[in-house]
Amino acid sequence: MAAKVSGASDKSVQDVLLHDVTPLSLGVATKGCIFDVVIPRNTPIPTSNAKTYVTVYDNQLSATINVYQGERSKSTDNHLLGKFEIFGIPPASKGVSHVMNCFEIDANGILTVTASITSTGKMKKLVISNENGRLSKEEIENMVNDVEKYKHEDQEFKKKEKALNALEDCIYNMKNKIEEHSVKKSVHHEIL
Repeated sequence: MAAKVSGASDKSVQDVLLHDVTPLSLGVATKGCIFDVVIPRNTPIPTSNAKTYVTVYDNQLSATINVYQGERSKSTDNHLLGKFEIFGIPPASKGVSHVMNCFEIDANGILTVTASITSTGKMKKLVISNENGRLSKEEIENMVNDVEKYKHEDQEFKKKEKALNALEDCIYNMKNKIEEHSVKKSVHHEIL
């Protein structure tokens, strides 16, 4: 950039093109306070990306979308940019209903997060501008430095939460199988 401004005539310098990038990863909090990245750090902007999430409870009717900026595994260790709730999820078993979260950053750095219920198309959005809740350059540098400082702690947290989520899913599946088996056995006895 300095070479271009000063008028340097070297061809390789003249062809350099600079892009704005996201200074930190952007994502959402998932079950167990795990930070799930939707747009990774240093992604050139403008950009957009979407991820689909499933319900975590039986007959879940709404979902709270917590939007974070940061690099840590635990969502609450990152910077909360904003949150909103989407209602109208059709009642169903855990893991059946889907909510798609789309993150879009325009050329001006304005982040728009849209949540939509896949089965109904119902949508809700949150717009976060540069002056609204974003971190300073110094705060961003501190967060980037914290990644290495807390690397082991973050790995342990993520491992523990994934194991806990897997255990809860296993218990949920076993409970459903037991209930299913009991119903079949009950029906069988009534027939005899």
